[in-house]
Amino acid sequence: MFNENEIKSFVYHWFALFDKHVEVAQFLGLIAEDGLEMQYPGADKISSHEDFKNWYAGVGNVIKSNTHAVEHIHLNHRADRKYEVDLVVLWQAVTKDDNHECLRVRQAWLLDDGEDGHWPRLLKLSCALEATDIPVVEKS
Repeated sequence: MFNENEIKSFVYHWFALFDKHVEVAQFLGLIAEDGLEMQYPGADKISSHEDFKNWYAGVGNVIKSNTHAVEHIHLNHRADRKYEVDLVVLWQAVTKDDNHECLRVRQAWLLDDGEDGHWPRLLKLSCALEATDIPVVEKS
């Protein structure tokens, strides 16, 4: 069973992987193969590792760089050794055609204890846009 700080560490680790544009294989051990349900705005439902690979490749074809700033995390330990995580993340990106994007997104996750004991495992993820008219912060 994971404690609150370990779950929060998992959340930050997850977004750090996206920010570094790591190879998709680094994500696969963190997500369930059976019973996976992920839904990102504007994307098809992800219900397998193969679906995730295809979605991630599509993101990589469009996004040049991005950052995720976690603004809020709330978690609930369930009696069945699962964890409900509610979080808000500010996503900023530069597309391959140099457009700047900025979205605030609320995500709901369901995690379990995973298989390796090092990290929890993502079972479900859903998203809702909270704000799309956020000014992009240019980094100098």
